[in-house]
Amino acid sequence: MIYNLFKNGKHSATCKNSREFVDKANMIYNVYCQTNGIEMKEKLRSVKGAESFLKSQDYDIEKVKENEKKLDEDRDFPANQESTQVKSNNEFNPDRNGEVYFTKIKVKGVSVDLEYSVVKGDDVIKSTLPKDDEPKEEFARALQQLISDVVAIGECPKKWEKDLEVLGISLKYCNNWTLKGLTISVLRRLENSRSPMSFSTPFKVFEDTNDKNLAPYGCKEKVEKIIEEAHKYLKGERKNRQRKLGEVS
Repeated sequence: MIYNLFKNGKHSATCKNSREFVDKANMIYNVYCQTNGIEMKEKLRSVKGAESFLKSQDYDIEKVKENEKKLDEDRDFPANQESTQVKSNNEFNPDRNGEVYFTKIKVKGVSVDLEYSVVKGDDVIKSTLPKDDEPKEEFARALQQLISDVVAIGECPKKWEKDLEVLGISLKYCNNWTLKGLTISVLRRLENSRSPMSFSTPFKVFEDTNDKNLAPYGCKEKVEKIIEEAHKYLKGERKNRQRKLGEVS
């Protein structure tokens, strides 16, 4: 099930499944508590609870069965461009077919998950590259440079830095395909739990007149380095071997 959220008649977010829907509701809940000086109680855990809270905040929720309609996640594409869904990495050569703009970059251990849009003229092709080819150390290291930004955005104690691991980033673009902003996905190791705590930062932009919306100074340059490493990975630069794009695993 896909969940579309609307606020004051405007599209706010698209969640591809119930877990993303509940996570999004918790992010909104967290911002609501911070804005109103309220101590955040136990997190929302169910779709029903998430729906109830969002409706109380005047959000309209549209549920769409995934096989009925294909939607662009978070409406990342400029509205006047045509979007085609593609899921491949062997037969599609982005260098030959258009400009690549990453919308999701995730690295966990030896696993890399890339989502990107390829723009050629008025056409936009959305593609994914999930791979178990271990990335070069420079790629993983570039993501971890965002730890200080996570601490700043989340208003966390600085001592948290040693316990944080950046899993990935989600990016949005303006209509001219310049970087608009990002969300950072994070793990925090916990002393008294077997499993780490996972969370995502609020969406932050790189340019805005409102300081509360801005990403920390220097964050954009770190993101550009991550994008550079993602391009290298997409072209076949991996830790264990140099794979040519289009080579079958």
